[in-house]
Amino acid sequence: MKTQKVAFVCLHGSAKSLIAAEYFNRLAREKSLSARATTAGPEPDPEVPANVVEGMKTRGIDVQAYRPTLIAAEQLTDADLIVSFACDAGRTLAPGKPEERWDECPPSVTTSTSRGLHHHARRDLIERIDAK
Repeated sequence: MKTQKVAFVCLHGSAKSLIAAEYFNRLAREKSLSARATTAGPEPDPEVPANVVEGMKTRGIDVQAYRPTLIAAEQLTDADLIVSFACDAGRTLAPGKPEERWDECPPSVTTSTSRGLHHHARRDLIERIDAK
């Protein structure tokens, strides 16, 4: 059976797309699905923001060692679906590839008081992934 691949893409590849990919991969493992997700961005951050690391850690997912990566055309052409967050990498690097835009997802990183925003973004992403 072919593994279905989803490429989550956000501008910095360190918050929304990372959160979505990690939860997607967790759910796929829990449900024994042949699916996996990747994460990247056109302007990757040098590291994952501390509030994202901490928020994921409280849910049993360790992303401390993860380093955001620059999106590459090969990642997208190999994907069965591209899910983008307010960036046009999918259209630019893989025109014609199935893509969903989740632009209205709340921000996960804004200020040092963004814990509540991270929670809302995470909840929104989990609901979207569960619906797949």
